[in-house]
Amino acid sequence: MARSNLAYKQEAEAERTHAQPIPLPRPRLQAIEGRGRSAQAQPRTAPWLRTLVAMSAAVLIVLATVSVARVSIANATVQMMQTAEQTSAAIEQARAVGLELEVQHSLANNPTRIQDNAASLGILPAGQPATIPARAGFSALTLDQMERAAEEARAAEIAQMQGSGEQVEP
Repeated sequence: MARSNLAYKQEAEAERTHAQPIPLPRPRLQAIEGRGRSAQAQPRTAPWLRTLVAMSAAVLIVLATVSVARVSIANATVQMMQTAEQTSAAIEQARAVGLELEVQHSLANNPTRIQDNAASLGILPAGQPATIPARAGFSALTLDQMERAAEEARAAEIAQMQGSGEQVEP
């Protein structure tokens, strides 16, 4: 037995010197993301606080948009009212001018007024015969002489104007 023990010892020593390493159980590693140095200085906020800030920002943006739209609509309304007021003032002025022209037209076309103005100028109505008193010695021959004298005076006047460079229509 002594031998067997000795043989056993040699085998055990040989196994120790040429022995293969025993695989150790591998530890499980968890990867943890680093936050850097700034993460230590920043306080942690609650998720409900972040949600509240985001909702408040959204509400403020909506209110600002509605306010801008409302102001622009009010501005457009004021401009339209001013334009309407200017247009109505122009219409009233045109109506006043139209009424004034109607009055002038009715006065100008009034037959009584026309007859009075014509009578003041010495013009008689077309339906009324008028007699012109003739002086003694007034005859048709005298009328012919007066017409010729008027034509000669007119011709002399035209000749005088053409000589000075003025253009005259006969």
